[in-house]
Amino acid sequence: VGSEMCIRDSKSGKASFDKVFALASDTTQSIEARVAAIFTCKQLIGKASTPYLAKLVKDDAVREYALRAMTDRKSELEGVPVELYVNALNDPNPRVVQQALVGLERLKAKDAAPAIIAASTKWTEPGISPRLKHTAMQALSSLGNTKALMAGIADPKTRWLCLKAINELHSAEVVDGLIAMSQSSKDGEQTLDVLITLARLHFKEADWDGKAWWGTRPDDRGPYYKPVEWEASAKIRTALEQGYTKLPEKLQGKYLSGLATNRIAISQLKIPGLDPVMAALGNPQPAPDQVKVLIDAAKDKSKPFDRRLECYQAVLRGNSKTVLPQQIDILATWSTEAKLPTEGAQAINDFVNETKRGEQIKPLRQIAAKGSDAVSTLAWKAILTVTTSPLAKDRWREEAKK
Repeated sequence: VGSEMCIRDSKSGKASFDKVFALASDTTQSIEARVAAIFTCKQLIGKASTPYLAKLVKDDAVREYALRAMTDRKSELEGVPVELYVNALNDPNPRVVQQALVGLERLKAKDAAPAIIAASTKWTEPGISPRLKHTAMQALSSLGNTKALMAGIADPKTRWLCLKAINELHSAEVVDGLIAMSQSSKDGEQTLDVLITLARLHFKEADWDGKAWWGTRPDDRGPYYKPVEWEASAKIRTALEQGYTKLPEKLQGKYLSGLATNRIAISQLKIPGLDPVMAALGNPQPAPDQVKVLIDAAKDKSKPFDRRLECYQAVLRGNSKTVLPQQIDILATWSTEAKLPTEGAQAINDFVNETKRGEQIKPLRQIAAKGSDAVSTLAWKAILTVTTSPLAKDRWREEAKK
């Protein structure tokens, strides 16, 4: 109310502003009163308040609010000192850093990108939500300093942030830089990260035609709602095809999964030396012939178990009508192995105890009647678990007991 009255009384001019600024500068006043005064100063004389608010940046108690006020209106950014925001990137108070990032983006301070990237290595954010890095990512993407972002990729400490920012930049300069880096890098992890970023840039969001709207079924595939190719798509596709052989074998499966996540059909790429198992792993919805390849690989004791587990999980992405017998076939084979790894035993246990087994009593009985001893044992174990599960519905229990 007080600030509104001051604004309405702005005809009193400089005298009114001086009184409000004095309140904002008075360290004996409460933070709430000083913050109200800071934004009142901004409202009273607009961009002319910048030199005064800049003085308050020296005060730890109100620094974040002074930074926020100076860039609060994009139409009043003239004369705002960029260096104050750059210095604030290293402030011990994360709230100050947050306002510094927002301010630099609003000021379009492209040259500040290296400072943002460097400062990000010092931020410590408790909890699971890295707000500062997320804000930095958005700021870097908006500033579009490609040279600084490319330099940041070389450092493992800043690679994640820079690549996340680049994800939003569909430009020839970015694509050419990433392709050159993927071809010259000797670091397998860096090459993988760069290639997956290229996969993200292969498509872009289609321009809205003014007609399409939300449907009744959610589409959570991402990263775009309506992906379309753009000028650099062909160049990116070639780089993705060549990139597979540049990766060590242990990273190739992760690479193919990254392509699938970005909705790039592995079957449409000309990847030299691609193993059929790896091709099937990279397909978001494996074809019937690929499912057979995956099942055989999952049951193959000569393969590393982590690869067998990947194959099992890929089978689960197949046709929902046929996946149950395929799933049991693999798990039954595992159950007969003398030295089954912990991950395999856990997969069997998860299958037996999964709540939706209650909806599958009839097909489980059919599988148990026709399958091998191992298959029958696993199917019956799942049925019997339904009868004792506290999560099972009564009708499921009754059907299981018949």
